[in-house]
Amino acid sequence: MHQSQIIQLIYYILLTYSIECRQSVWQNFFDNYNTAISKSPITDTKKFLYEYDFIIVGAGSGGSVLANRLTEERNWKVLLLESGKEESVITDIPISSAVTGITGYNWGYRSEPVENSCRGLEYGVCNWPKGRALGGSSVVNFLIYTRGNARDYDEWEEAGNYGWGWKDVLYYYKKLENVKIPEFRQSKYRGNNGPLDIELAGFKTPLLDAFFQAGREFGYPVNDPNGESQIGFSQCQATMRLGRRCSASKAYIRPAAKRSNLHISIKSWVTKVVIDPNTKTAIGVEFLKNNRKYFIKAKKEVILAAGAIGSPHLLLLSGVGPADHLQEFDIPVIQNLKVGHNMQDHNSLSSLTFLVNQPVTVSDSTAQNPLNIADYWFNGKGPLTLPGGGEGIAFIKTNFSFLPPEVPDIELVMGPGSLNGDTYGALRKLLGFTDEFYHKVYKDVIEKPAFGMVPVLMRPKSRGYMKLKSKNPFSWPIMQPNYYQHPDDMKIMLQGVKMAVAVAESHPFQRYNAHLLPKAYPGCEHVQFRSDDYWKCLLINYGSSLQHQSGTCKMGPSSDPDAVVNPELQVYGIKGLRVVDASIIPTLPASHTNAVVFMIGEKAADLVKQFWKGQNTTYYDVPDYQNKFIEHTNINTNKINYNFNDSNNNVRRSFGMNIVILWIIYFCQPIYGQALLANIFENIISMMPNRKVREVQGNFKKQYDFIIIGAGSGGSVLANRLSEIHDWNILLLEAGKMESPITDIPISAAMMQTTGYNWGYKSDFIESECKFLEGGVCNLPQGRALGGTSVINFLIHTRGNRRDYDEWGQLGNAGWSYNDVLPYFKKLESTQIQSKIDLKYRGMHGPVTIENPNFKSKILSSFLETGQQMGYKINDPNAKEQLGFSRAQATMKNGGRCSAAKAYLVPIVNRTNLDISSKSWVTKILIDPSLNKAIGVEFIKNKRKIIVKAQKEVLLSAGAISSPHLLMLSGIGPAENLKKFQIPVIKNLMVGFNHQDHIYMPGLTFRVNSSVTLNGNEAQNPVNVFNYMFRGEGPLTLPGGAEGIAFIKTNISFIASDQPDIEIVMGPGGVNGDDFGVLRKLAGLTYEFQKRYFGKIINKPAFGLVPVLLKPQSKGRIKLKSKNPFKWPSIKLNLLENKNDIVILIQGIREAIKIGESTPFKKYNSTFWRQQHPGCEKFIFDSDEYWACAIRGYASSLHHHSGTCKMGPITDRESVVNHELKVHGIEGLRVVDASIFPKIPASHTNSIVFMVGEKAADMIKNQNA
Repeated sequence: MHQSQIIQLIYYILLTYSIECRQSVWQNFFDNYNTAISKSPITDTKKFLYEYDFIIVGAGSGGSVLANRLTEERNWKVLLLESGKEESVITDIPISSAVTGITGYNWGYRSEPVENSCRGLEYGVCNWPKGRALGGSSVVNFLIYTRGNARDYDEWEEAGNYGWGWKDVLYYYKKLENVKIPEFRQSKYRGNNGPLDIELAGFKTPLLDAFFQAGREFGYPVNDPNGESQIGFSQCQATMRLGRRCSASKAYIRPAAKRSNLHISIKSWVTKVVIDPNTKTAIGVEFLKNNRKYFIKAKKEVILAAGAIGSPHLLLLSGVGPADHLQEFDIPVIQNLKVGHNMQDHNSLSSLTFLVNQPVTVSDSTAQNPLNIADYWFNGKGPLTLPGGGEGIAFIKTNFSFLPPEVPDIELVMGPGSLNGDTYGALRKLLGFTDEFYHKVYKDVIEKPAFGMVPVLMRPKSRGYMKLKSKNPFSWPIMQPNYYQHPDDMKIMLQGVKMAVAVAESHPFQRYNAHLLPKAYPGCEHVQFRSDDYWKCLLINYGSSLQHQSGTCKMGPSSDPDAVVNPELQVYGIKGLRVVDASIIPTLPASHTNAVVFMIGEKAADLVKQFWKGQNTTYYDVPDYQNKFIEHTNINTNKINYNFNDSNNNVRRSFGMNIVILWIIYFCQPIYGQALLANIFENIISMMPNRKVREVQGNFKKQYDFIIIGAGSGGSVLANRLSEIHDWNILLLEAGKMESPITDIPISAAMMQTTGYNWGYKSDFIESECKFLEGGVCNLPQGRALGGTSVINFLIHTRGNRRDYDEWGQLGNAGWSYNDVLPYFKKLESTQIQSKIDLKYRGMHGPVTIENPNFKSKILSSFLETGQQMGYKINDPNAKEQLGFSRAQATMKNGGRCSAAKAYLVPIVNRTNLDISSKSWVTKILIDPSLNKAIGVEFIKNKRKIIVKAQKEVLLSAGAISSPHLLMLSGIGPAENLKKFQIPVIKNLMVGFNHQDHIYMPGLTFRVNSSVTLNGNEAQNPVNVFNYMFRGEGPLTLPGGAEGIAFIKTNISFIASDQPDIEIVMGPGGVNGDDFGVLRKLAGLTYEFQKRYFGKIINKPAFGLVPVLLKPQSKGRIKLKSKNPFKWPSIKLNLLENKNDIVILIQGIREAIKIGESTPFKKYNSTFWRQQHPGCEKFIFDSDEYWACAIRGYASSLHHHSGTCKMGPITDRESVVNHELKVHGIEGLRVVDASIFPKIPASHTNSIVFMVGEKAADMIKNQNA
């Protein structure tokens, strides 16, 4: 921009000030200066190709992202159509958003009259500004950048939209951002290299500090709402670059505008998506430009990105929508879908004005001050950089909130100006306030110092709709938002208004004598000022839209009758047509929606690329036959044939002949990806008959004798054994759901850990461990089901070494030595292994069935023979001696998983003194601080908070992560950690310390020259499927794919001679044959690792050996990250803190290689795959330094978390429970799970927790007899 133009601009603004010109002057100013002072214009396409690969309709935030990302593929030709024009330098000014919104850059939509809102605004309707420009609404919006809450997106995923959970979308938020706020740049939640700049305004009023101080006084932090926690107060973050608007056009279109494969056409009004009615395929679009009609074809896809009004409008005009509605206008129905339904929006009250007694505010005159203008133009600073005039933002909760604790229901936007300073009338015209209203309310305070506080309803329950008014594409559709139709919305918003007033009149603002304008608004004079009825009157008359219309082309699974697009954003029933804008949003996030649409665009671009390029990365091309499979699995359960039942109670081998046949028909063909397969499994699981337990449906007793938290291996045992006493009433609470027949398949263990049966924990980032795994962290699967982790683990049953338990006893835990615990191991077992059973050590009549897999590969005999050659016995590791080689023993019954639920809960379903409640999330143990006694629990079920009392004891069996988490949330834990989150300290104990786990090294792979191994295809082989279903035999019975186990000693072992320090697990398949990617995903190995490390041997015959460190010396810690019970705790594993652990594991790796290349394996020409691990190439292969690097990069947790509520005498300062598992200093509270282990045994931990449960049940019975 030339200096002369700047002088002209300043002169023009001063002129408008001096002659008090108003809206028409600004309109003319925009039109006259649009061309004169804009940057070099983007080339507007005049000559079109006959056909493009992709046609994008709409150049808003979603369409701009797509245009940029899709043209990264140079062979793809893309046409971007936009009905508006290019933005200008004037649109860049952040504070001018309201002015921009009353120009031609705004479509100028208006809603229909609304019963409960906008009644006092102009024409009795709501104004709905929507951007009409390259950049769309990002050119006219108020620039505020917020993402919403993690729960918003997790709810999307829970509704069936796989791949849209918080962890999935966070990647794209980070990808799009370039955060210029220094204190946030290092946050793991923020991005630094994206195209969209995020800044703070280059200006602050004193009111911002008062706003922050008020937040603190109300108990809220000053935080980054786009970081770890959303709730709190902050300065507005905005889509700005050097103090100027950073629109979608500036961020995405301009950098790509000169690409030869991108054609951009402005002032192009699309009138129809052309769909072949025979093939139901979108083949192109019709549009008008310069009064000429064009039809352009799309080779691959038409992508609608026209916004939540424009996109459904176009679909309806094109024959996609509710059939009865289309027939009203004689539009041929191509696909009957609920287009235009599910409309959602954020409603606000923008007219609350607070007068102050000092000039600390901003008004229209501020924008005209020559010094402020110069500061903006030359420095990008000053009040003109305030985004839409907003300065502070708060996400808060009302006391009526129906949302989880971490999700806000109200937003407050603090602006250092108010409507009384809107002398030009731009803001009031944008919002729909009449001149009559303005002069009646503000005539005595025009331009007096004042600020505004705008409450916004974040999670509305009301739903509106949009439908055709005419088949004329140039006629607006009918838009009915139905604000406050749901009574809860008005209830929450009333609280929001009162909280806005309370904040604005709070003590920190009193230094400016801040007070609400004492003037009743027109139409509300008849009710008492500041009463609930008054606020309700204001909302009905002057409440207005925040312009966040969403949801009108709802994303959802095929089972959702309201869904218009699937989770890949493809329109149901129409090939080659997607929607990529705010219309796909299933439920409106607690956020300003512009950021959300940028994210949707980034994710959609990857979906499109991977669909058409066939990349096997995060998202997958879904072939027709797999779509058919998913459709077929929506069969009504009453049609399924259940002829193949196990004779025992409710244990089905088959879940229906038709499902088996579908499996064979469709799964014999290649599967393209793990996310797809997990989705198919979830579909099958959701439609199959769950084994039934008698669940309490909400009619809980006020008091039970015992309340058990967690239905894992410990909790299931307790529920069974304690309910043997008929006079005791027991309540068992579990956050997960019941297992299903699919979870029974032993080889599918890894797959089950990619479904909702897994809590999905991840460790905290530590530089020295898991550094090359995905995200630089370890995956920590833990079961979320009736049966707990026994529903998703690898089923392997080992007890550990006698010395492990003798050591527990020696540490002061009376009754826990080997001879004490052996009877309980025997009590729980029903041993059915295929070798001689030593009855001195093994049980035969317990509830947990122990079997060998009903399958043997040829590799197994070589493994066992190798053990003998190394001087080890082939033995039973759960009998007299642990050291040796053996077949894997597993918690299986007739070839299917024998979980804790199957063993202990299903057999007692008819006991009337046991209530079982699934999907019940315990948030707190209630402890009477005067008595230091546990008296009950608080939990959430069906979004309802329930409190139940315990007469005798609360028994915590939630596992080694959740049990310490709950204790800390309840006031039991390290005082320093609890005080940090203002949790009253009831008992200062070292909860969360002493975390121990087994470390393993994945990916050690041995090539062989014949087909004696297994890979992912074996699970699809029809013969193997039938063998499993009808005989309980075959490779599908391998527990997690494991077949052999060895407990060995390294030559540098520091423990007793009869104790192993390394376990070797042999599987007859390698990670290189992991077609589905589930093992890779579970271990945290990246797709890049898979390609680089296994590239040449993918799907070649191979087997794997996994070394496991059995007696780690390293210890980690779990501590609170938040007082929010729905927020994961901090999990610092410190897996490799002690260097001895690395030394021993290196020896374990070398022992594994020695085994895999031993003489018995040479008949198959077994050779270790000596490919260097990515990231460790600088070290000499097989050197100690090399393996140390590989271990720090790729070794991970075996998910045997233990020790975080350590058992020990009161003299042990680290102990949390005594030898009776009672929490020190708290009456009526025990812990019964792996968290009580003082030291982790040389064992898979599931069997130990069964034993702990059995022993705990006896102790409780004896003490309460």
